[in-house]
Amino acid sequence: SLKESVRGQLENYLEAEDIVGDRIEFQLRLSFPEKIGIGAARQLAGEVRKLWALGEQPIPSLVELLEKKGIRVIEVDEPSRNFDGCQIETHDAIAIGKRGDQPITRKRFTIAHEFAHVVLNSWCKKHGLAEKDMEKIVNAFASEFLMPASALRSYFVTARKSITEQELVAVKIQFGVSIGAIVYALNKLGIVGDNAFRRFQMGFVNTWRKAGREPGDDDVNGLFKEEPSRFQRIVLRGISEGDISLSRASGLLGKDISELRREAIPMVE
Repeated sequence: SLKESVRGQLENYLEAEDIVGDRIEFQLRLSFPEKIGIGAARQLAGEVRKLWALGEQPIPSLVELLEKKGIRVIEVDEPSRNFDGCQIETHDAIAIGKRGDQPITRKRFTIAHEFAHVVLNSWCKKHGLAEKDMEKIVNAFASEFLMPASALRSYFVTARKSITEQELVAVKIQFGVSIGAIVYALNKLGIVGDNAFRRFQMGFVNTWRKAGREPGDDDVNGLFKEEPSRFQRIVLRGISEGDISLSRASGLLGKDISELRREAIPMVE
């Protein structure tokens, strides 16, 4: 089952960390506002960006950033292709679905969304938020973390009567975020009016949803790669240092021994 697959991969990840002695503790010192809301969630996302010295710049690889900070990222090849992602509570870990049929923008938002759960869940539960309201808070954090409002304001400047596809694709390529998410954020910032937003949703978004793609997908898919690598690097390090046998590594990674033998050939020794 999906739950067993996630649990098994996490246990293997933790075992490899213990064997090699390579464990990064996730630490994030934030002051959570007394009043909970979408604005406060966006503010917290901005604080994380500030603490991690990200500025307003796009994040080239969310997975690489989170792994460096101590978040374990597990990718699950779930046969039904209905699994996007989940937070793994108590272990500073998230699981994401291996979905080759979907654009990278969706995968990036899923990663940001699950990271938001890691950061915000205790705060949301303290305030007794229902799941629906919690998801709104989490999505606001994810949006701001991926694509800061200040950067959008700098790009679009002020309220607009119309915005071209070329402008939206340019921002999509820069930040690795879907056009739908960009226009949603612009609406919340007051740059795109409510009527224009509704027309956009009913026209373009519905058409793109049926087609399973939107403009700029090919460009963005070629620019951003979100593939977890830390777990495999730890295991390969364990092999090269003599701490993990090939047979044990095969069990940890779920790979054939002959394949691992090729990957573990030392180039410098």
